Amino acid sequence: MMTALRTIKKQGATPLLWTSITTILLFGACRQDQATSLDLQTASTKAGIGLIHFNTDHSIPLYRSSTDSLAFDSLQFTIEKSGKKRGQCKFVTQYLKDKLQPYIMDPGDSKEDGQKHLQMGLIHFAPQLTFRVSEKMENGVSIIINEKNSETCFVRLNPKNNYAHGKDENLIFFDPNFPDTEIDNWYLFETWPQAILRAFLIQVPDSTPTYDAPNGNLRSFKALGNALFNADSIYKDWVRIDNQTYLAEGDTVIKTWVRWIEHDSIKVFLTLNGGYE
Repeated sequence: MMTALRTIKKQGATPLLWTSITTILLFGACRQDQATSLDLQTASTKAGIGLIHFNTDHSIPLYRSSTDSLAFDSLQFTIEKSGKKRGQCKFVTQYLKDKLQPYIMDPGDSKEDGQKHLQMGLIHFAPQLTFRVSEKMENGVSIIINEKNSETCFVRLNPKNNYAHGKDENLIFFDPNFPDTEIDNWYLFETWPQAILRAFLIQVPDSTPTYDAPNGNLRSFKALGNALFNADSIYKDWVRIDNQTYLAEGDTVIKTWVRWIEHDSIKVFLTLNGGYE
């Protein structure tokens, strides 16, 4: 700022103009310092209430809280133009920078990797952006912007952009590689139970207690951590999982109840979209 002031002074600004310019520059500097310090709120829950997915074609204004009228930052999406990352999505913020650590932030394939995947009979994988939601309000959501320290930002949502608009919520197909919507600037919010029930596959640690029913009798299975599951039913904090879709020859059929959330922690590991994450 001092360099700018010295430059203006050399150009012979009038006292009134000088005072006005100084005030503007000082205000801008103070606002930048304020934004740089961030001072973001911390989520009251680490697990959150669900997930929100955004496309990466439109910028996302970020607010400190639902009552703020001015965004303190904006998440922009640009395409890498050169190098090994050419073709990948670049996630750009002015102030958050390294603090931007959401639930999923995948830049997608580079042009080179995309061509390799196509030659393998796969697809050119698209970028993915997913945040854990700590609170859902009428005009938007509070998202956990940093998974390590649970700092949050507020994002305003236009109901017209809801991916689920006009769909049966029990039959929603969602995969950012194959978006099933004509909405341009879409977003999709889903509760944890919705995300778990649609997950491509689920894994649990070996140490996970398994039961024959919610709060029922304990059961025991070997190599639980090596098995791949789907969920077919949820009851409160409990989910019933089975591995029949992914059974290999000689594997034991496992169909059991486990807790999907406990002590503000999600206890199951999800692969949401066809194994692409």
